[in-house]
Amino acid sequence: MKTCKEIIKWIICLILVMLCVKFSIFSHVSLSPLRAHQKSERTYYYGPSEIIEVVDVSGGKVYLCRYKDWISANTVKRNLIFWSAGDQVGGSKIDYNERVNFTWFYSGHEPIIKLHGIVNDANITSIGIMNSEDKEFMFERKINSENMFVFCLEGKNAEFIMDNSETTFLVGKNNDGEVIFNHNIWDTITGN
Repeated sequence: MKTCKEIIKWIICLILVMLCVKFSIFSHVSLSPLRAHQKSERTYYYGPSEIIEVVDVSGGKVYLCRYKDWISANTVKRNLIFWSAGDQVGGSKIDYNERVNFTWFYSGHEPIIKLHGIVNDANITSIGIMNSEDKEFMFERKINSENMFVFCLEGKNAEFIMDNSETTFLVGKNNDGEVIFNHNIWDTITGN
């Protein structure tokens, strides 16, 4: 009888410990960035998405993802040995009538800009960020096999774009290098 009571006490103790761990701050952190990303999506009731590209940024990673007709660029941050959710886990719905769907997020704390999107026009093979005043391309890249792209700009690059957002454009080029898409990034925020 005494051993039965001891076993019950230990079972109750074990259940209480498991509940404390489940609902403690450790339930929001992971030992891997991928697991932190997956947890982040679950807390937002989004996904599971298909990871298209992973970009290393200072202090974390950005997961460029697609879920059904939605795209997202979810950030996870490193805290010592743990990984936790960052920002922008929710996605943007793809408008297939638009040549390029894109959105961007700025955090002045780091500072960082995440500009990501999907290309719906098969003629666009590369995408870039250009300042319209000097017509100079600051960043340019080929779109990936899923017709998606992500730019993660940090520090002075992010500050420059924020300071010049009204003259900063997302530009799409064809195989011949001709500009066939040109859209002010600020218009995405203002709705123009």
